[in-house]
Amino acid sequence: MIKVSNLIFIIFGLLGFFLICCSFILAALNRKRYDEICILYKEKHGSLPEAITLFKDSDKNILNILYFNYGYAVKRQFIMMPILSNKNSIHMPDVDKEFIRGLPKRLIRPFLIEHYLAIIGAIFIVTGWAIMEVIQYFN
Repeated sequence: MIKVSNLIFIIFGLLGFFLICCSFILAALNRKRYDEICILYKEKHGSLPEAITLFKDSDKNILNILYFNYGYAVKRQFIMMPILSNKNSIHMPDVDKEFIRGLPKRLIRPFLIEHYLAIIGAIFIVTGWAIMEVIQYFN
C-alpha cells in the first residue's frame, strides 16, 4: 500500500511535471512568435542585437530548446526582461524595451504563459517533496 506522503508527492510531482512539459511544448510553439518579433524589431531598428543574431538558430534541435540551453535563455531574456522587470538583459543593454513592451498581446502572452507554467510546475514539485518530507518526519 502506498503511504500518504508518497501519494502526495506523486500527485504534486505529476502535476508539476505535466505543467513543465506544457511549458516545453509552448516553448516550441513560441518559436514562430519569436521569429515574428525579430522581424518586427529588425524592421523598426534596422538590425537585431548582436546576442540575438548569434543565438538566432540555437533552438533548431528540439533537445536544445530546454531551459538549460544558454542560447535559448539569451533569446528569452530579449523578450522577458523588458516585460517582467522593465529592464534590458545584461546581454543586450541597447534593446528598445519600450518596443518589446508595446508588442501586441498575442505575441507576448504565450511567452508569459510559458514562463509561469515552468515556475508553477517547479513549485508543485518542490512543495510535494517538502510535504512528503514533513509527513515522513512526523511519522
